Amino acid sequence: MKLLNEIFATHGYPLVVVSDNASIFTNEEFKYFCCTNGIKKKFIAPGHPATNGLAERNVQTLKDKLKLVTSETLPIHLKVQRILFRYRATPLANGKLPAEMYLNRKILIKLDAMFPHYEITSEQKIRPRTRIIKEGERVQTKFFVNNKLNWKLGVVTQKLGHLHCIVKLDEGREVKRHINQMQKSAIQKEEVISNAPTSNSKPSLSEDYNSDYYEFINRPITQRNRLTTDRDLGDNDQHQRSSPLIRRYARFRRPPAYLQDYDLS
Repeated sequence: MKLLNEIFATHGYPLVVVSDNASIFTNEEFKYFCCTNGIKKKFIAPGHPATNGLAERNVQTLKDKLKLVTSETLPIHLKVQRILFRYRATPLANGKLPAEMYLNRKILIKLDAMFPHYEITSEQKIRPRTRIIKEGERVQTKFFVNNKLNWKLGVVTQKLGHLHCIVKLDEGREVKRHINQMQKSAIQKEEVISNAPTSNSKPSLSEDYNSDYYEFINRPITQRNRLTTDRDLGDNDQHQRSSPLIRRYARFRRPPAYLQDYDLS
């Protein structure tokens, strides 16, 4: 039943199962299996294998083909697979393949790869629904660093069909990205480099340029410390001079009238 389950998982359950009267088909376990899956059992007459002639013919064909490949040093399961593949790809008297009659389509064999006579139409269906990104275009690609979305700039160097591209990043790496992970970009590599801060560059002088500050920075450390100390002392003196004198008038306090009869000393 393990082999039957593998077959039924691909092709579905049959309506009728025709078999001989072997014990594996007449035991209670197989009866319960067929009953629960809605399969009708049919047994042939004892001693008359012609009733199930189609199965017997297939078994005889397989045995004859196995005798022809006895010289090949291959496992038995590979021999059976090759025989079945060739059998299903051989045209019948009506000109159709056994696989074609079952699947309603032709299966591809090695001759089709050597002499292709068909056109792939799936790409034509995909092409109008996708964005077009050409080789050499500037794009920005998605990157996830610590579960955070980042974008990196690069150039498309190779197209792998209509959905995937090889992108060379500005940092030198090459990555493979889906078209949904890319966006066209007008930012050129030279602009990114020119806008990036350099270690040797000096800060630009704005309108509120303070010459005293830069003169203070360029002085030696000893002079700078002395200057800061003098400035701090001068600021403290100036703060003390500029702060006004606050006068607070004390209020005259006297005890309540009901305490006049008591000695509070």
